[in-house]
Amino acid sequence: MTQKDDISEDEAKRIVLEELSRRLGLGGANPDSDSDESLEEYKSDQSRELFAYYGLTMYYAQVLEHEIVNLLVLAHIVEAQENAENILSDPWEDRFRDTLGQLFRKLEPFLADDRELVDDLGEAVRVRNRLAHSYWRDHADDSLSLYGRDEMIQGLIETRDIFINLDRRLGPVHTKLFNSLGMTDEKIEDMYYEMKARVEERDKGYKITE
Repeated sequence: MTQKDDISEDEAKRIVLEELSRRLGLGGANPDSDSDESLEEYKSDQSRELFAYYGLTMYYAQVLEHEIVNLLVLAHIVEAQENAENILSDPWEDRFRDTLGQLFRKLEPFLADDRELVDDLGEAVRVRNRLAHSYWRDHADDSLSLYGRDEMIQGLIETRDIFINLDRRLGPVHTKLFNSLGMTDEKIEDMYYEMKARVEERDKGYKITE
């Protein structure tokens, strides 16, 4: 985006993390303190941080899933235009009925020239499913341990970064499909500012409560 008051994606993420940490009261206790009270406070803070990072990691998994849905819908629209076919149902609703694994298999033919990306996405699907279905069971012992929770948090940070990186690597595929529909950077930017204006209008008068 071109306006000077816009912030970078990384800066926006930093602000979100700082606000999330503030609201959850993270980072206040010292694990090296000898007092039982300080240790219990640190355990509580660490547990909240673990849940926060789990939620953030699952959020980015959903961002990646939504990007795959967008790509499949765009490809469907392009194909329909080329074949002069009518789209009779909501393509987004149709695709969101699919599991992430099904979405990945449908997207794979469009990534035939990038085998590494295909393999990495396949692994991301497996990681996401483990997070959603067996993560807490697999880490039952770790979640009760100071060292275990630290390792879980670090693993979640690494997994979050994998999802973010894959979403970015799908960008060129998205751009190619957008361009085939006549969607220029200027049109995309206009859509962004229209959305931003709607959000700002909705938030007028909102009061933050401590």
